[in-house]
Amino acid sequence: GLEGGASGGAGQVAGGADKVWIGMDTDVLDMADSPEFGDGPLGPHADEVCWLAYEVGRAVGRDRLGGVSFMAVPNTAMTIHWICIYVLLYALAVTLASRNVCL
Repeated sequence: GLEGGASGGAGQVAGGADKVWIGMDTDVLDMADSPEFGDGPLGPHADEVCWLAYEVGRAVGRDRLGGVSFMAVPNTAMTIHWICIYVLLYALAVTLASRNVCL
């Protein structure tokens, strides 16, 4: 399922990289998650993107997370703003709890 694929994929992304950036292009999300914006009915759902951000953050830890960026965020699509906040929270919260933290 998604959980296993995200975990394995995040480990591959993190392997050997000095820093990892999470970049999210919001116009590819499934339009059911944000009816205000988007035209792709077959894109990933918000919960899937949050879970992937969580797994990448867990795999890289605080010392290797370079940042999180969002592209194509229209100023009027409030549901997209909330999705971006959740993605950011999932990615950052788990890096603080990760065992891959260098203090």
